[in-house]
Amino acid sequence: MDNNAYLSAKRHDSVVTRIAGITPSDDLYFGAIDSSLNSIILTLHGLTYLQLNSSGVSVSSSLAVGTDLQAPTVVAASVNGLGGAVKIFGSGIAGYTGAVQFHKLDGTRNGFIGFNAESGPMHYGSDTGAGHYFEGGVISPDPNMRFGLRFNGTDGLIDFDTNDAFYFSRSGNTFIWTVGGTSRATLDGSGNLIAAGYIAPNSDTNFYLTSAGGLPYLAFDAGDTIAFNRSTNTYGFNIGGGSKLDVNATGITVPGSVNAGNFVQIGDANFFAQIISAKPTITFDSGDTISYDRTANKYYFAIGGVNVASIDASGNMRLKGTLTQSVTP
Repeated sequence: MDNNAYLSAKRHDSVVTRIAGITPSDDLYFGAIDSSLNSIILTLHGLTYLQLNSSGVSVSSSLAVGTDLQAPTVVAASVNGLGGAVKIFGSGIAGYTGAVQFHKLDGTRNGFIGFNAESGPMHYGSDTGAGHYFEGGVISPDPNMRFGLRFNGTDGLIDFDTNDAFYFSRSGNTFIWTVGGTSRATLDGSGNLIAAGYIAPNSDTNFYLTSAGGLPYLAFDAGDTIAFNRSTNTYGFNIGGGSKLDVNATGITVPGSVNAGNFVQIGDANFFAQIISAKPTITFDSGDTISYDRTANKYYFAIGGVNVASIDASGNMRLKGTLTQSVTP
């Protein structure tokens, strides 16, 4: 010991280096005292590995701990007013089996990361009530990073697989679904749902809404559709791939026959055709009709609900009243 206070070593050039000792201020040190850096330095083979000074401890390589750090341990603390402290607790803190806590300079905790119950989930807590911010990359429970949350610089996305995502476009005020990296459907602020393909309920791919060649149509089955032709302003009803009925601004066109289960009304509530007692009947007004009796093969003309004339298959005509000829009807 040098002066009974220092353990020293003399170099080949006769310079005495203090290895360990107690300074006049009763500070214990190991290594060498560097007066220019006001530090205590531990060196090996001429390289600095540990340096202690007034601002803290500097380790040039990795720091290994032989056993787990137990509570309470202050791992890092700020002394220059720029931060607080990070503390690692092993157990017994608010029910957590392990926790990393972040404290301000006054000792108040800002937040923590830890396990609530040893086999429980990881908790991320904020004592300030603020949200949790993750910068860059993907937040994902999937080890392949295919399913998760991310931010692309302008919008937040939910990724389901590679190039398959759902997100809200802030600039367009629109929800967007992408499949294979291509937008397939959008929902805008007005509630409009726009799909790149067809819209089908359940798993029935034969019943859907779509647009083909700029013409919207509703498909019920292969070849069975209702289409709207914008250029002719016409609805087209197709069965088996063939047109069966067209409806436009001027009327209805039926390439085939028209069958009515009850009656067909034409422009007037009292003028219609129907089947009455198995007899096809045209009604002009209440009680005023022309009917055909299929069994008798005869036409009947009724006024006020009373048959006033009839014509049979032989051309015989019967009148309820008299027949007047050569006069203006």
